[in-house]
Amino acid sequence: MSDTLYNRLKKKFKVVIPNDWSNKQKGDFWEKVVADLFRQQGWKVRENISITGMQIDVLIKNDVEEIGLVECKFHQEKIDADVIDKLIGKTNRKKAKFSYLLSTSELNSTANGIVSEYNNTEQSVKLRCWCGEQLVEKFRNIYNFNIPNLDLAQENIGDIKTITLLLNQSKEFYWIAEEISSQGSPCRAIIFSASSNFSGSKLTLQEWKDYFVEYQLEWSKLEIVDSSNLTVKTKKNDDLDKILISKITKSDDLYDYHRPSRPENFIGREKIKQEFWDFLNNVKTSETDLRIICFSGRTGLGKSSLIVKLEEDCSTKLEYKDRFYIYATDVTSVNEKTAFQFLNKIIIEAFQEAINKKFISLSNHKIYIESVEPPFLESRSIREALDFLKFNNKVLVIFFDQFETILSKPSLDHLFLLFEKIVYEVDGLKSDNLVLGFSWRTDMITSISHKAYHTWHNLTKFRKDVEVSEFHQEEVKNLITCFSQENSFNKSKRNIQSLLKSCPKYPWLIRKICSAFYSDILDKSEVIENNYKKPITEDDIKKLFDKDLESLSVEEIECLKYIAKNSPVNMTNLCEKYKSNIIENLADKKLIIRNGSNYKPYWDIFTDYVNHEKLPELTINYVPTQTIENFISKFRQMKNNKTRQEIRTILDISENSLKGFLSDFTTLFPCEYNRNSKKLIISNDKILKFNDDEIANCLSEQFKSHIIYQKIQRNPSKLITEAQITEFLGEEYSVSNTSIKDYRSRLLSWLFFTGLIEKRSNWLFFISDGNGKQKGKTEDCIFRLKTDKTPIQDLPLLKLLKNYPPS
Repeated sequence: MSDTLYNRLKKKFKVVIPNDWSNKQKGDFWEKVVADLFRQQGWKVRENISITGMQIDVLIKNDVEEIGLVECKFHQEKIDADVIDKLIGKTNRKKAKFSYLLSTSELNSTANGIVSEYNNTEQSVKLRCWCGEQLVEKFRNIYNFNIPNLDLAQENIGDIKTITLLLNQSKEFYWIAEEISSQGSPCRAIIFSASSNFSGSKLTLQEWKDYFVEYQLEWSKLEIVDSSNLTVKTKKNDDLDKILISKITKSDDLYDYHRPSRPENFIGREKIKQEFWDFLNNVKTSETDLRIICFSGRTGLGKSSLIVKLEEDCSTKLEYKDRFYIYATDVTSVNEKTAFQFLNKIIIEAFQEAINKKFISLSNHKIYIESVEPPFLESRSIREALDFLKFNNKVLVIFFDQFETILSKPSLDHLFLLFEKIVYEVDGLKSDNLVLGFSWRTDMITSISHKAYHTWHNLTKFRKDVEVSEFHQEEVKNLITCFSQENSFNKSKRNIQSLLKSCPKYPWLIRKICSAFYSDILDKSEVIENNYKKPITEDDIKKLFDKDLESLSVEEIECLKYIAKNSPVNMTNLCEKYKSNIIENLADKKLIIRNGSNYKPYWDIFTDYVNHEKLPELTINYVPTQTIENFISKFRQMKNNKTRQEIRTILDISENSLKGFLSDFTTLFPCEYNRNSKKLIISNDKILKFNDDEIANCLSEQFKSHIIYQKIQRNPSKLITEAQITEFLGEEYSVSNTSIKDYRSRLLSWLFFTGLIEKRSNWLFFISDGNGKQKGKTEDCIFRLKTDKTPIQDLPLLKLLKNYPPS
């Protein structure tokens, strides 16, 4: 290869050592390599020097005894600014004449800026940073390595844009050239020895393949060629063309709950949407260093629908159009056989789509990946696109929805490692306008032995986390109202309000229940029955799922269970196992959805039910109509199997009081209304003989699922104030301030009675998790605000924390 051709290539440097080496072993190895490099230049070298207050990796001296400091970094992620700051500090303290940083990874943009600023000022010592291409050239010149003898013009070799200098644990050097296919991704790795007097063992192609596999190098996925056999033509490589990347599919209409909501039917999430756009604006104006954003939450909360809505807003709303571009993909479309190219294909498609749609205005610009080994985004074509985004103040977002799919199969562990590397890389591009988005469910069990269990925790400092929680009451109301307005069935406010109190606060389940409700799958009389309305329960949801399954044949159920257990399932593998008409019937009924070349059940909640008969854990948002003291006084007089009028006579209360009591009783205790006898039937009338402690225990299990108690539990402190509870209520219930205070008084009395919260004063409470001092004592469960004029903040600390923690 001529010098001219060699100089056109991007040079990368890679050290390959055993995976089971400790961080210290890796660091020691790299320090020895660096020390040898300086010895070859004639320096006097000492390694691993401890001086008072500082550790020096390599200390160098020239012929006149002037000293220099060499910092050695063996990192996967890019070097951050604090490494530079510490090296500058060490250099100044030691009064060194030379300062070097040699790193196996590049500097991030902030660190690069600090180095440039430092070297551009009047400094007696310049800071020299060698990494990547600088390291390649230093090793090549000092050790007199050969330039690979590769004629890029010869007929049998395609385009090569990157070459890597590889150093192994035996301190042998090799060149790895990567040939790019017409699809824009590497297809062949060509191996050269770097040294003309190479004395190492000659490896066969299979041994190279095994070596790359052992050390988890991406070259193992390519065709491997020895430099002595370059007359062989490249095998046709169209893997990228075979990979189907699925965008997030949208529902057909309001009633189609099988797929994420259409943007025009999307309801709520205003706070989260604003938080997202604020984050992107901060990226655009360089007010944040973060480049990763994550939507997380339990399944069924509408994360996919949210991403679809944000993607739509990018192209329709003037405040976002031509400023932000979202490319959102469904990770469940990944094919296990081509998973190693999955991330490459998404990166290429995301940038290319933004170019084709003129968001990135680069004429006739083709995106390609130069190397399968990270960094992925250093390809010149991508670098040009990133520079365009920065110069024109635009932001590209690549979103990976249902990311938890990658954690569900051991065969995709390798793909997870690639995602880990791209996260580190994008974080290192702090001055660029590229954002990666991830969405995943948090109620999926991940083994503690899985690398992801610790990796995603370690990456929290690199990302902005946005929790997608259950709908607020107003959002539930708006979605139900949306259904009622489109349906000819009874639109009375009474029906809407009754359903509003009945529905769980999962967007997906609300859509399913409303669809069932308005199409008569649910018996309306069971949901709305005068004053004996009961919330929709897990058993109601079970009935809906069973309704999905009841019309299926034995073969269809078997096929559905196979898909649920192995989701996502490649369609080729599925067709080999089941007849096409079985698969088509399940797809026609929308019980399975196709994404790319894969099938999966229509939703994760349904998948859990098919696999394990697991139903979603429903939270309750019901606020009792009376305090616990008033309720218990009536509860003690209750009788079983009585009509409404008989109950009113027994309790000797007004119609309004009866209405409130029955609402509380039928919501919180197992009973049903017999429409024939018009009597209230208590399933287990032994509860009427329960003492106060037994009633408290019975209610405690339910109130643990209350949306306000769950918010209280997430409080980092065990102590919580009346003001915080008021704030939680205000977030969940769109009512007046007067009503919020009334809600607070009533709900707190029940929480005190159940022992979930312990009253310490009239405004300070302790989260006791079921053993509060007021448990089962109605007379102690009254909540009243302080009436004295002493400001809370002026109370002595010891008085504030009296009896905390409990003995």
